[in-house]
Amino acid sequence: MEKNDRLVLPTLILAVSSIDQPSLIVNISLIEIALLHGVTLSVAGQMQSITSTVGLLTALAAGAISVRYSYKSLLLAGLGICVASAALCSLAPSFPALAAAYAAMGLVTGLVTPMVFTILGECYPAETRPRMVGILSSSRTTVYLVMVQLIGLVVGTLGWRTAFMVLVVPLAGLGLVASRIVLPNVKSSSAVSKGSALAGYRNVLGSHQIVACLAGITLAAGSWLGVVIYSVSYLRDRFTLARQDASLIFSGLVVGVLVGNYVGGLLASRYGRRRVLMLGSLATGLLIACYMNAPSVSLTIVAVPFMSVMGGVVLTSANSLALEQSSTYRGTIMSLASAAGQLGGALGASAGGLALSLSGWGMVGLTLASFSLAASAIINLWTREPGQGT
Repeated sequence: MEKNDRLVLPTLILAVSSIDQPSLIVNISLIEIALLHGVTLSVAGQMQSITSTVGLLTALAAGAISVRYSYKSLLLAGLGICVASAALCSLAPSFPALAAAYAAMGLVTGLVTPMVFTILGECYPAETRPRMVGILSSSRTTVYLVMVQLIGLVVGTLGWRTAFMVLVVPLAGLGLVASRIVLPNVKSSSAVSKGSALAGYRNVLGSHQIVACLAGITLAAGSWLGVVIYSVSYLRDRFTLARQDASLIFSGLVVGVLVGNYVGGLLASRYGRRRVLMLGSLATGLLIACYMNAPSVSLTIVAVPFMSVMGGVVLTSANSLALEQSSTYRGTIMSLASAAGQLGGALGASAGGLALSLSGWGMVGLTLASFSLAASAIINLWTREPGQGT
């Protein structure tokens, strides 16, 4: 790092934390959006599906173009799109216009998240990267927790259009300005020719270890995101809890992830990224099975802090392991890791939904647990601990 060293991590935290609010606003306001525009709730819900698909495709594209353009320029492009998209969402006169404006948020997630982690990997030495990843992830989760409450307040009093304009536009704009001023202009060392745009994929996908790492991340993300997607519904349906009680338990789960994010960085630094991811995935899988098969709500609640902390450990150690796979094609790998996480989330949601329709909540837990156990096995059998250095 050459300039504003102490401000690099806070700036990266600001940048990545500023892109989470749009999905929260839509999730909280989905019924109101459907009623306003005269569409069914299921049609309104397709906004998220479209945006996720755009995000997945963007992350794959970013993997190629990251060897041609600087990581900072891609990050700035993502934040600029976030500002524009949020403003257009606030002003959209019809549902098609809103869906189109919101779909652009897929471009944002596909660019910003992988570039934030890539820049972090370029700016910090290998021995401190896991701790920095843990701090970034736990800080992002903290902002998420605060924003859940703030967005609920703003949407409830001023409406979802105002929430986009007063919560997303200023925060993403601040992240854009800060990133432009503070972050160094790092880029891939392979960015030397037009042909190198595809060299990242050729080299990355030609490595069995990197492919195994990405497969493990896909399954681990699918397992955990499946839990996140179904937790509130599980608590309300199986134990007939009130929405407020289920939401309170879910908030505790998010706090556990926050703690796990930070602890995961410390553990990965001390015991190794691969080992922590392997054992963390194993423990998370077993705890998910217990969580969704507990005979009483009391035992389910007892499982929450252990499961959520381990889930946070897995997320941090997975990003830390991906960062060390290749310094030359770090941008490509982190873009693929972002795509793998989104693909895993889709797989977890689909597999969980199928298990629920065929058997019930207990099978959902076993299905999602099997994802984590498979991730642990893949990491154990086909990856190795990265050597020190970049």
